[in-house]
Amino acid sequence: MSGLLNRLGAQCAARKLVVLAAWAVVLVLVAGAWVHRHNRNSTSPIVFHVAWGRLTSGARRRAVQASLDRRARVQSPYGTAAAAATGR
Repeated sequence: MSGLLNRLGAQCAARKLVVLAAWAVVLVLVAGAWVHRHNRNSTSPIVFHVAWGRLTSGARRRAVQASLDRRARVQSPYGTAAAAATGR
């Protein structure tokens, strides 16, 4: 194993610019993936489900709204934009 690492180290030392470029590409790819994953403008739907009835009636609607009020930047499912997006 040490012979393999010795040869790898020698090759890296002989080709410094290639190794540096490879690490730069890896860094850009990892940073891009991290930014994409943690993008503040991305959307993640929150799904509410009931076994029977509707979410828009009485206590259920209040429970959904209370849950959404505790989260930052969540669009209400009862608004006009949500109705336009779902076609309802």
